Amino acid sequence: MNYKVKTLYHCTILLWFITCPYFLKAQFGFSIPEDKKSVEIPFQNFNNLIVLEVTLKNKVTVNFILDTSIEHTILTEKAVGDFLKFRYARKMRLGQNGDQVFYGHVAVDAQMSLQDSVQTGEMSSMLVLETDYLNLAGMAGSKVHGLIGYDIFKSFVVEVDHSKQVIRLFKPDIFSAPKGYKTFEMEVVERRPYLSSEIVFENWEQRKMKFLLKTGASHAVFFEDDSVEYFLPYRNLEVPIGQAFGGEILGHIGRLRSFNIDEYTLDHPLATFAKPEHVDQNENSQKYGDGSIGQGILQRFDVIYDFHHAKIYLKKNNNFSDTFEYDMSGIGINVKQAKEYVFTIKSIRKDSPAAKSGLQIGDIILSINGDPLTINNYGQYLNLFLTREGKKVTFIVKRAAEEVECTYRLARFI
Repeated sequence: MNYKVKTLYHCTILLWFITCPYFLKAQFGFSIPEDKKSVEIPFQNFNNLIVLEVTLKNKVTVNFILDTSIEHTILTEKAVGDFLKFRYARKMRLGQNGDQVFYGHVAVDAQMSLQDSVQTGEMSSMLVLETDYLNLAGMAGSKVHGLIGYDIFKSFVVEVDHSKQVIRLFKPDIFSAPKGYKTFEMEVVERRPYLSSEIVFENWEQRKMKFLLKTGASHAVFFEDDSVEYFLPYRNLEVPIGQAFGGEILGHIGRLRSFNIDEYTLDHPLATFAKPEHVDQNENSQKYGDGSIGQGILQRFDVIYDFHHAKIYLKKNNNFSDTFEYDMSGIGINVKQAKEYVFTIKSIRKDSPAAKSGLQIGDIILSINGDPLTINNYGQYLNLFLTREGKKVTFIVKRAAEEVECTYRLARFI
């Protein structure tokens, strides 16, 4: 299968609160029966993201993005927690935009299961957002209700088989790596995994750098250090790279010469560059690593994450040599869930095909190429915008009280 790469909103900027000293100690996590050495669980691939079905309190099944970089499980739909009668131990202030304050609630009885045999205890903690600030459906292009990470990685050695779209969970004390994988040391700092890699910038400057491994982001490489502005590729685009409580954060996207993990060389990967004004300049703030590696890189391997022994195992798969592609349309879409999902154009890239077509910010998308746009087919159009240069695209949008038709052809810009 030919997976392409798209850089989406960089969750790390928005989810600063996830790594803060928390309200509760993490609970014991998941377990599997004593008579099993491992279990295999299928996942869905939504826009390069690993999405697992998680059942809450044996009653409601939701979709969670698997993210190696988050410590606490997050549920974005409080209505689900209320229906399950979660016991909320504390209300937390997460941020503010003008007069609007954003809150989350700490549930302490959020029992979870991945299968009947893979469960947490009854007293598992979870952060439940009062409203869905994260817009994960917009990131994934499908229905997603939250994120899960360390609750799984602290319990198992986790193999992500992108080729077969399954994860395999192994008991750490009896795990031995299967044949064909190459072993690398990784650092686990504050429950987050880091891997050192070599970057060759467009100007041939070489740097050995340390990156957070982030399966919950679909970008390839993201640089958070303002020193890399000196190596910004000549051909680049200014694009939204993140979301904060005050709105979108802009940065640049361009290409590197190569990204190297020892003997593995990925040519001309896309790289996202933060602007200096968005880099934390506080001398007292703790910074570890130069940025993050997302699924744009990681999905080109079958990967085994061993947090317990600080090792990562990599094996190239059929996606390894695929071309890195960026959005050929030029629009940013906001996905809002009311009774039904509503798709609104929130940004239009200058000089893009969309900009020349007459589309406007605020247009509500009714259909694309004759098909009504829904949460069930949104992901396929995100993929279309990445893979079909020259493809004709026709939008029907609602603008004020009228319906407007706009047409353009997809074009590669980078």
